[in-house]
Amino acid sequence: MICKPAIRIGALVLALMAIGSLNAQDLQQARQLSAAHRYKEAESIYSRIIREQPTHLEAWLGTAHNYAWMGKHQEAGKAFHQILARDPTNLEALVGRSYNLAWAGAFEQAKTAFWELEQAYPGHIEVEKGLAYLNLWKGNNAVAADRFEHLTLRYPEEVSYRIALAQAYLADNHSANALKVIQAALQLDPHNMVAKGMLSDITLHPATLEADIFTGFSSVGGEQKFGLRSVSISGQISKKLRIFLRYDNSLSLDLASLVRSNQHIQLLSLGTIIDWKNNTLSRLEYALRLLPEKQNQHQVSTEQVFFLPSRWSVRAGGFYGLPNQQSPREWMAFSGLHVPIGRFFSTEPAFFASHVQGGAPGIEYRIFLNHQYRSTKGYELNAGLLYGKAPQPAEQLGKGNSFGGVLSTLLPFNRKLWAMAAVRYEKGVYDTLFSASIGMRRRFD
Repeated sequence: MICKPAIRIGALVLALMAIGSLNAQDLQQARQLSAAHRYKEAESIYSRIIREQPTHLEAWLGTAHNYAWMGKHQEAGKAFHQILARDPTNLEALVGRSYNLAWAGAFEQAKTAFWELEQAYPGHIEVEKGLAYLNLWKGNNAVAADRFEHLTLRYPEEVSYRIALAQAYLADNHSANALKVIQAALQLDPHNMVAKGMLSDITLHPATLEADIFTGFSSVGGEQKFGLRSVSISGQISKKLRIFLRYDNSLSLDLASLVRSNQHIQLLSLGTIIDWKNNTLSRLEYALRLLPEKQNQHQVSTEQVFFLPSRWSVRAGGFYGLPNQQSPREWMAFSGLHVPIGRFFSTEPAFFASHVQGGAPGIEYRIFLNHQYRSTKGYELNAGLLYGKAPQPAEQLGKGNSFGGVLSTLLPFNRKLWAMAAVRYEKGVYDTLFSASIGMRRRFD
C-alpha cells in the first residue's frame, strides 16, 4: 500500500514537470515573437512567467534582450542587473548588458564592458563581434574594418561580417574596397536584401574623383545657340572634405543679349563640401565671373543642409556678387524642404528671392516645386514647376510674371559612367527660353 506522503510527493513532481513544460512552450513562443519584432506580446509572456517564478533565469534573460531590442535600454539594464546580482559570471547577461550600453549610446561604458570581457574570455565570438560593431557605431572605421576583416577570415561563410566590413570601408570613403567585399557577400548569398542595399549605397556613393561635362542647345528671344554649358571636377580630400572646380558658360547660351552679340560671360569657381557627420552638410564656393572689358565680378555662395529623421531635410543658402563698375551688387537667397513620399518618391518646395544684373529693377521672387523619383539603383527623374514675380516699371505693369518647368534625369550605366540630361522651358519677363542639354559623369576610384 502506497502511503499518502508518497502520493503527495508524486503529485508535486508531476505538477512541477507540467509547469516546466508549459514554461518551455511559453519561452519558445516569446522568443519567436521577439524575433518577429512583436516585442509587446513577447514582453507580456515574459512578465507572466516572472510573476509566477521570480527567479526564472531564462525568462529574465529573454525579457532583458527583448527590452534592449525594442529600445527600452533603461528597463533592459535593470533586467540584466537582476540576473547579474544572482549570477555575476553569467556570460550571456554580461554580453547582453554590453550590447545594451552600446545601443543606448553609452559608448565609453560599453567599451569598458567589452574590454573586460575580452580579457576574461579571449577569442569569444560574441565579444569580438561586439567590439567590432562598437567601433563601427562610434565611427572608428579603420579599427572596425580591422576587426571585421579578422572575423571574415575566421568565419568566411558569415555574410553579416562582410556587410559590416563594407560599411566600415564606405564610411571611410574606400568605395572600391567596399564594392569588392559586398560583391563577395552576394556571391555567398545572392538574395540577401541588406547586401543588395549596400551595393546600391556603394554604387551611388561619391567616388574619389568625379568629372562632369554638359553641352546643349538654347533658344531664347528668337536666337538659337549650341555650345558647352559646364565642366566640373571634384575630389575627396578627406573623410569629411570634398573640393570641386567648376567652369560654367550657361549665361552665354541662355541670355538673348549675349547670344545676339556673340559674347561670353564665363564663370570659374572653387568650392568645398563639408560633411559634418552630425546630420548637416555645408557647401562653400568662391567664383570669378569673367565679364567684358576685364570688369570681372567676384562671387561667394553657400548652402547648408540639415538632415532630419525619416529622410526629411531642410536646406538654405544663396550667393552674393560683389559690385564693380560694370556690374551692380547681385544676390540671391533660397530655402527648401525635402519631403519623402514613400520609398522612391519625394517632393521639394523651394522659395527664391534675388536681385541680379539684367533682371527686374527690384527683388524678384520665385517658387519652385520639384518632384523626384529615385530607384534603388540610382536612376533618377526630376520634374519641376516654377512661378516667379518681379517688379516692373510703371509702363510695363502687369508684365512681371514668369512661369515654366524643368525635366531632368540621371542614368547610372555602372559605377564609373553616368549619363545626364535636362530640358528647361521658361516664359520669362522679357524672353521665352527653351534649352536642352546632355552630359556625362565619369567616376574614378
